[in-house]
Amino acid sequence: MNYGRAKRADAGMRGPMPGSSGAASSCIAYFGPRRHGPELAIEDSALQCCPDLLCKPASAYWAGSYVPLGAGIPDIVLASYEDEVFALQQADPIAALILGYLRTVNRVCVKTLCQRIPKAERAVLKSLYRLIDEQVVLQHGSLLKIAPAWKHILPEIIAIEAKVKDWKTVVIQASRNRIFAHRSYVAMPESIAQGLLDEPLLVKLGLGIISVGDEGTAQIKRQGRLQRPSVWPYYYELARIIANKPGGTNRATI
Repeated sequence: MNYGRAKRADAGMRGPMPGSSGAASSCIAYFGPRRHGPELAIEDSALQCCPDLLCKPASAYWAGSYVPLGAGIPDIVLASYEDEVFALQQADPIAALILGYLRTVNRVCVKTLCQRIPKAERAVLKSLYRLIDEQVVLQHGSLLKIAPAWKHILPEIIAIEAKVKDWKTVVIQASRNRIFAHRSYVAMPESIAQGLLDEPLLVKLGLGIISVGDEGTAQIKRQGRLQRPSVWPYYYELARIIANKPGGTNRATI
């Protein structure tokens, strides 16, 4: 497989996943110019696996590439979502901080919330009242809590990192993605991916493995281990991104 001949895509484009028929059911949102290099073909092949990576039934999912999320910029992010997520259209980044904090507590008063969010109080209140208006946050007297449906607004998040040779670097990147993803994967050529099946570090970290054959065919060699996201503001930042970047939305047939 010639890993260096993949074409470049425009920044911020919406388009069909490589290898798809171009139907609206296979769209991905790009958040930057695709990087020239051999990894591009690996990414394109891995995208073919996207619907199959979702283990939970979903009526809709979203796919993005080079999403500015967490401690880095994951190559591919896939997330199933509930339609209520679009209540975050026009929401600012402070909304993700508010929701991330509320996800970790039962109830909190407005004053305490403003103290916990490292932003100007006026800006926090503006964002908060918008969330209350959209019934994302519920207010009972002076107490606030996140609406129950919003605790799992993104039922499943998958992150994928692609590399041609340097498996140790891709493992570091994929491990980092576990802070916001339910499952994290590495995608590599078949000759390397097969050897990684017995690598203790990947087993310990619970990383899934996608292999790409010489003809560009991708195969899920091992499912990533399910875990709960640990940094909730990143989780809700992704929800905000999905609501405001609908070019990556797909209606699933799974």
